[in-house]
Amino acid sequence: MGHVRRLCRLAIPTAAVSLAAIGVIAAPARSAPPPAPSVVTSFTIAGALSGVSATSASNAWAVGDTGSASDPRILILHWNGRKWSQVTGQNALPGSLLSVSAVSADNAWAVGETDADKSILVMHWNGRAWSRPAGVPEVPGKLDDVVASGNSVWAVGGTDDLLESLILHRTGNHWYVVPSEAPANSQLYGIVVTGRNTAIAGGGSRIPGGRRGLIMRWNGTVWKPAANPLQGANNILYHLAGGPSGAIWAVGTDFNQQLTSYSATSMLWNGKTWRKVPVGPLPQSSLLDGVAFVPGGTAWAVGFSFISALIMRWTGHGWTQLPTPDDGLLSDLSSVAATSAGNAWAVGFVTPHSQAQTLILHWNGRTWS
Repeated sequence: MGHVRRLCRLAIPTAAVSLAAIGVIAAPARSAPPPAPSVVTSFTIAGALSGVSATSASNAWAVGDTGSASDPRILILHWNGRKWSQVTGQNALPGSLLSVSAVSADNAWAVGETDADKSILVMHWNGRAWSRPAGVPEVPGKLDDVVASGNSVWAVGGTDDLLESLILHRTGNHWYVVPSEAPANSQLYGIVVTGRNTAIAGGGSRIPGGRRGLIMRWNGTVWKPAANPLQGANNILYHLAGGPSGAIWAVGTDFNQQLTSYSATSMLWNGKTWRKVPVGPLPQSSLLDGVAFVPGGTAWAVGFSFISALIMRWTGHGWTQLPTPDDGLLSDLSSVAATSAGNAWAVGFVTPHSQAQTLILHWNGRTWS
């Protein structure tokens, strides 16, 4: 399956289709108005979704794979303001897409790994079609996250054996593998651009007896490890998001000494220092895999808790858990994106029986459905 950063590979349930009226069509005099058009905010298909990105209420992308352990195929879905639909043509490509970053209606990037030779996979949307762009270095491994802005694209990941992190940068219409001073045996899972010549990446590195959370900083010249408050025996960061005034959220999980239980963790960068922010109370078996700022300063974080999808909302003072409409089924959320206080998407997978199916949830300003 494509979402390899999971602590354990979960099976997957059917996301319910949610319908909502979006308007009333004017009717002739003395005639009953016809039914209002409906919005299909969910889309159910075999597979798992690992990334979502949105630029407006009428443009969002979700990516993942078809869920087959033996023969995964990439999966790309698009939201046009009325419904989700599957992009065809490129779906025959063996592999998995783990992250997507949409810049505009005609510019989006997705990354992951191919299934055939276990090498990195980069795809680009030009407003008409998805394709594999020329000039991307052929590097073994996978890319877990991508962030794009204009013509600049950053992507991070690592080799499949977790022995070396990978950082790619597209600038001036050319792709480069960027060296870093990351520790040996490290992997990067998330990246955020904080300025014209600054960026932050997060992940983990192997240490005796486990793994330790890792923060890397780009100063315009070199990637170097940066101090962070994750100094316990075992922890890892899965995703980062940038917000107002240079603020950054980083989310992941903490393990106990025996690696038998884990709990969701988060850190907040205020522009000068990182501080660890409590998440919970939650069951011990919980993690946060995605985070996104909401215009206005609040934030969403998603992941997994025990056997159910997890959605947390930042109130400005602490994280609050919100209910999810998964009916107690085995489910997991991998990524979240928001364009306003009344429009956010969270994606992942749900397992009603034995077959993994895509899970898409929408926030309308009042509830997730």
